Amino acid sequence: MGVEPELGRGFLPEEDQVPGRDAVVVLGHDFWEKQLGADRSIIGRKVRLNGIEFTVIGVAPARFTGMDQYLRPTLFVRLCCSSA
Repeated sequence: MGVEPELGRGFLPEEDQVPGRDAVVVLGHDFWEKQLGADRSIIGRKVRLNGIEFTVIGVAPARFTGMDQYLRPTLFVRLCCSSA
């Protein structure tokens, strides 16, 4: 979406090509700040979501709301490939 993360990096184009290979997540700014105390060392750490371990690669900027300006997502993940 052309947004530069506040911390860390965004998704790489190849990170959604193979199911299960690149389980990475960008945290929403509000979640990072309120729940994780704006801990800058979160980059590279693992978090478990629905039983799957993801590596934190970035934190979205405060102004970024994703696709809906009224919703503040906790995190952003890439949707992976189709089985077609």
